[in-house]
Amino acid sequence: MLETARGEIQLQLQQSVQGGMTPHMYNLGRLAKMMEWEVLLIDINEFTVEYPSSLEKKSFDDLKNRCKECLMCLQNLNSDVNPRSEIVENILVTFINLGDYSYVANFDQLQNQRYIILKIRF
Repeated sequence: MLETARGEIQLQLQQSVQGGMTPHMYNLGRLAKMMEWEVLLIDINEFTVEYPSSLEKKSFDDLKNRCKECLMCLQNLNSDVNPRSEIVENILVTFINLGDYSYVANFDQLQNQRYIILKIRF
């Protein structure tokens, strides 16, 4: 359902770009990005439930890249929208489960915005 809604929003965004700059185009882009992160959260949850039986290298790399792209928005000072804290927390737990400790250990120094409820100590 989210994939269909995201596709419709992206279609509206493309039509807005072709028709000229409109005020709602800015909001459509933000909404499409937020829906992309919600789909990522669902994929993370599916991966967690199905792990290790459905470990495919292609899907594993794709999920990891999408997680890193999501966290990059927190580092970008020009980002107009940030992922919800639940999504960030699930991404970090996924990195821990996948053994990518270096990214998680450096996350606190990389981010520009602090999450009060997210404090990782080693």
